Amino acid sequence: MKLNPTSTSRPADFKVQYEWQAGSVPPPFHDEYTIRLGPDPSGEIIYSPDYPNHNPPVWRETFPFSEDDLTHLFGLIVEKRVLTRQWLPAKRRRVGGSQEWLDVTAEGTRVSIPSELEEQDAQAMRPVYDRIRALVPQDLWKSLEARRQTYQEGYVQRR
Repeated sequence: MKLNPTSTSRPADFKVQYEWQAGSVPPPFHDEYTIRLGPDPSGEIIYSPDYPNHNPPVWRETFPFSEDDLTHLFGLIVEKRVLTRQWLPAKRRRVGGSQEWLDVTAEGTRVSIPSELEEQDAQAMRPVYDRIRALVPQDLWKSLEARRQTYQEGYVQRR
């Protein structure tokens, strides 16, 4: 990668796509979402309140954040060596539980962080994932959770 691993100067094409999926639970208690950030200071969350094969609604919402937020996220990604570390999947796969993974683009290069990581790599990624989720406004999270609750209640009534 051309990127200087110690540089905190955010490339113009910097963007991330974070994916999260709940663990295996019976419908309608599964949920999953994608958060896209960059390259400009706008984000998108795509939220599904159930397994895709159940044809649930998919809610797309956009939200703003600051250039400083995006620069800070890039600095954290550099600090945690996300763009320069060799990401290998965990040797032992776990059963159940939620999954999360990340794709980062910077200076024309895309780096993918797998969902199953060795413990030390998973710990290194925790602050990055936490920061990405924190960029989604709390009011938006509350709105999505309320819609999810309504979906679950309707699911029970339909059965």
